[in-house]
Amino acid sequence: FLQEINQIQQSLFCFDESIHVRTALHGADSPNVAEVEYSKGVALLFQGDFEAASNCLTRALTIRQKHLGPMDGAVGDTLNTIGFLQLRMGNISGQEALDPLTEALEIRRAI
Repeated sequence: FLQEINQIQQSLFCFDESIHVRTALHGADSPNVAEVEYSKGVALLFQGDFEAASNCLTRALTIRQKHLGPMDGAVGDTLNTIGFLQLRMGNISGQEALDPLTEALEIRRAI
C-alpha cells in the first residue's frame, strides 16, 4: 500500500524515528521496539529489500521470544512473516522457509 501511494521512504523514516524514541524510553530489547521492527520489516519485505527486511524481522523475533515466550502469537506472526520472506527470496525447496512456517503453525495450533 505504501508503495502505491509513494510513501515508502517517509514511512521508513517514521519507523526509524519510532525505534529511536522507543529505544530511549524502554531499552533496545523492549517489546515496544520489536513491534516497530516487525512493521518496518514487513514494509521492507513488500518493497523488495529482503536483506533489510530479514534484519528487522530477526531482531523483532529475538526480542519477542525473549520477552513474550516462544509460544506467543506475536512470535508466531513474526515466524510466519520470516517464512513468507524466505519464499519471496526464492527459498522454496529448503528449510529456510519451511522451519519458521512450521513453527508458526505449531504456535497457532497451541493458542
